[in-house]
Amino acid sequence: AFSMLDEDKISLLNNEGFIWDTKHDKWEKLYNELVHFTSINGNCDVPLWYPENAPLGRWTQQQRRQFRLKMEGKTSKMTDD
Repeated sequence: AFSMLDEDKISLLNNEGFIWDTKHDKWEKLYNELVHFTSINGNCDVPLWYPENAPLGRWTQQQRRQFRLKMEGKTSKMTDD
């Protein structure tokens, strides 16, 4: 049965560390992995085909692509935040 989330249910989920914004959580996780990569390598030039962390390589390429599109005044998923 379908039920609305009331404050008690929201509180229970929050107490368990429930992630409400999974896109933001994924971005933050990959950002932290980039920080770690930079601390080890002295730069943030993650190769696209980075065998130790393939998602990080793809993510950094996507961040750069979205930034370029935004700077060119084209449609981008990047916001001003």
